[in-house]
Amino acid sequence: MIQTILLYILQAVFFICSMILYVFLTARFLPHLLLSFQFSPSRINDRGVRKYLFPKGRAIVYLPAPPVRPYIQQYILSDNNGERFLKCKLHPNIASLRYRIFPFDANDRPLQVLDVEDPVRTPGYSHSVPLPLSTAYISITPLEINDKPFRAARLHYSAVKILIYLLSTAILTLLEGLMFQQCLIFMADLLFRYSDVVSVGYGYTLFRALGIGTVYALIVLFTHFIKGSRIVQ
Repeated sequence: MIQTILLYILQAVFFICSMILYVFLTARFLPHLLLSFQFSPSRINDRGVRKYLFPKGRAIVYLPAPPVRPYIQQYILSDNNGERFLKCKLHPNIASLRYRIFPFDANDRPLQVLDVEDPVRTPGYSHSVPLPLSTAYISITPLEINDKPFRAARLHYSAVKILIYLLSTAILTLLEGLMFQQCLIFMADLLFRYSDVVSVGYGYTLFRALGIGTVYALIVLFTHFIKGSRIVQ
């Protein structure tokens, strides 16, 4: 009797651990690996096109990424008198601009996040934005242009990764369904001598698990789409 109870407890613990692992894989690990919908700043290879040297500093003119270039045509990083600034050359039709700056140091480490609102008092040019002294390069992306959200190249959806996530979740759900079925059989054998649980069959259990897993995966996908859309807020 004691041995049976211990086996029951071990199986229950094993099933609970498998559920925790299932939730971790499908709600945290796989989405982080495959559903990268949010903007994640990384090293930007903007092209430097001109360099100016001053008695007490220098300035480098960069071309931003192609999706940004129609709006922010160029930007200049200047280092003068021990201070570092950013100034942008804008499209002449831009009357107001809100953009986000990610300064990085020489070791590719992000320093901070700067949200800048510029009413564009001088047509075609932004005002100067002070940057951390250790800034080596920046990532710049518009958030609003003329009071309208900027969405070009905002979120990167990969249909292949979404499909891989759905298939992975389906497989894990089927395996978890089998685990659940085995747990039911063991409990029925212990308490009811199999009763009618075994008659349910694996097919019904797997079909039900697949349906639940599909709904669950779609909920996770929807949640990540919502998180990704908040980048423009």
